[in-house]
Amino acid sequence: MKYLIAGIFVLLIAVLIIFLKKKDGQIKLLKEQLKEAQNRDRAVQLKTSETEVLCHMIWKYGNLVHLYASLTVDEADMDSIKENQKEIITETEKVLDQVKKYISEK
Repeated sequence: MKYLIAGIFVLLIAVLIIFLKKKDGQIKLLKEQLKEAQNRDRAVQLKTSETEVLCHMIWKYGNLVHLYASLTVDEADMDSIKENQKEIITETEKVLDQVKKYISEK
């Protein structure tokens, strides 16, 4: 009887060891997936910050172009130059609106 109980106990321990090894393998796989996800997250954060820097640069220089075009449209002597300046103003406003939408979505 003692040997039967000892045998069942040894069998139970063996089953538990196999179960724990499988779980250990699953944990290792999950850790690898977590590292990959963290690396992707870092890459996305880097791209996002680069995009934000670009947006701020576009905003700054777009405002500068818009201001310069607005100031010089009244001083232009030729109608063709005035039309070109107005077109620059219109297109710059479109660009600035797109940048403003992107920034406000953040």
